[in-house]
Amino acid sequence: MKQIILFIIFTLLIFGQRKDQYSNANIYLTRYGLSATGSASSNTNAINRALAVFGNGTLIVPKGIYNINSVTIPDSITLQFERGGILKLQTGDSLVINGDIQSGLYQIFDTTSRVKLDNAKLPEIYPEWWGAKADRVTRSDIAISKAINSLYTGYSGWRGDGSDMTGGTVRLSPGTYRCENTITVSATHFHDYAQTTSMSIIGAGMQSTTFDFANAPANADGLYFTDGNYTKLESFRIDHSKGNGLTFKGTSTVGWSQACNFHLSLRNFGVWRSAKTGILLDNCFMIDMERVESRHNGEWGIRTVTSTTSLAAVSCWAASNAKDGWSLNNCGYSSLTSCGADGNSGYGYFINASQITLNSCGAEANGKTPFYIFGSSGVTLNSCSTFANNTSGFTSDSTAASFALIGNLEDIDTKLYVCINGSTAYETSDAELVHKSLYVIGNGTVVSDNNNRLGTAGVNKVTASGGIITTLVRLPTYANNAAAIAGGLTVGSTYKTPAGVVMVVYKLSIE
Repeated sequence: MKQIILFIIFTLLIFGQRKDQYSNANIYLTRYGLSATGSASSNTNAINRALAVFGNGTLIVPKGIYNINSVTIPDSITLQFERGGILKLQTGDSLVINGDIQSGLYQIFDTTSRVKLDNAKLPEIYPEWWGAKADRVTRSDIAISKAINSLYTGYSGWRGDGSDMTGGTVRLSPGTYRCENTITVSATHFHDYAQTTSMSIIGAGMQSTTFDFANAPANADGLYFTDGNYTKLESFRIDHSKGNGLTFKGTSTVGWSQACNFHLSLRNFGVWRSAKTGILLDNCFMIDMERVESRHNGEWGIRTVTSTTSLAAVSCWAASNAKDGWSLNNCGYSSLTSCGADGNSGYGYFINASQITLNSCGAEANGKTPFYIFGSSGVTLNSCSTFANNTSGFTSDSTAASFALIGNLEDIDTKLYVCINGSTAYETSDAELVHKSLYVIGNGTVVSDNNNRLGTAGVNKVTASGGIITTLVRLPTYANNAAAIAGGLTVGSTYKTPAGVVMVVYKLSIE
């Protein structure tokens, strides 16, 4: 009897430890029934049998294409794919991998498969896992989209806790990915700050990694984000898009605010030769741009619409676009520093904004006015310069516009051109302005700052284009020359008429 009891205890211990005995092992899934000729249900059962006896370790997928149904791999398990080993999900099914993946830059998931990866174990994933190749020949847009959306899914309830996005990095190879349609990225629960983490797409350099959309259909955008929050695009380029090159568009309304794209970062990033706008920011908030190029596009270079705010651009360039270089519409409390707008057919900078500052920005060889301010308030141009534009100057066209020019330089004899249409409040903190020639062109009002630095000495020449009404505040108002002399002004003094016309007192001849 004693021997029987000992045998039973020994057997229970063996079977009780069965799962642990495979811990840290490397096991081929074919050992549990995975077969390239098997059905999706039988292969799924094989994977589940292996998971049932594994505490942790590595499950190996050998060469072959294996149909499977929905399954979840726990974070204690690593999936190792041999070259040619591919998992293929059935329609409507999904594969959730919470553990690590060991694989080279070759395909391991079928292009149609819906996969969810956890960035806790996978800080970087690769579109090559879905079949992409940076060889200019292989169609790769579907694979790239699958890779991005595996981290940034938009699929509700993946984990069962309501979170949709895990974040992570999609790493791109050097070379050119052939893209035949728009790569669309969408997300939900973007206002749930506790569950939202960042997602990055990083290439090998703006000149090294390219998404080429030359074979996409007409009007198809390149990369299109809907409510794409906490997103970073770095070190690659979009080329030949048939619509907009890059679009960020906020769409819905949640909680306290209209939903928007927020916390966006573009670094060492370019958009070239799009049929429409290079970079379109539609309802975006907190955008960080550095060393961004938008060139040779069929419409605008960089354009904001629908309440885009907190844009900070540094060392960015909009060049050779068919319309304006920068078109900043409904853009507020933002800044551009050391940016350029060169060779555009329209304006260098079209500004319809409020509380926006341009620091040390330049505009060269544009087809229209380099700096055009429309319907704006609180716009500051600080140490900006222009060269060889079709229309020299800084332009405002609005009945309720105000802007500040601080130390701006014009290319011709250091003259400062201010082109005004409508009513403009002009201020300056440039003490040297009195030594320059101020050219005021158009129909509007010039108002000096509180220190009256503009004064009368600052206006060495006023050039009219189609009539001009130029008012320098602090100038006395008189009906005519005789009234000005009667009021005590001496010959050579300046006054303005009630209509706002600047006049110089001259000596009345009595001979």
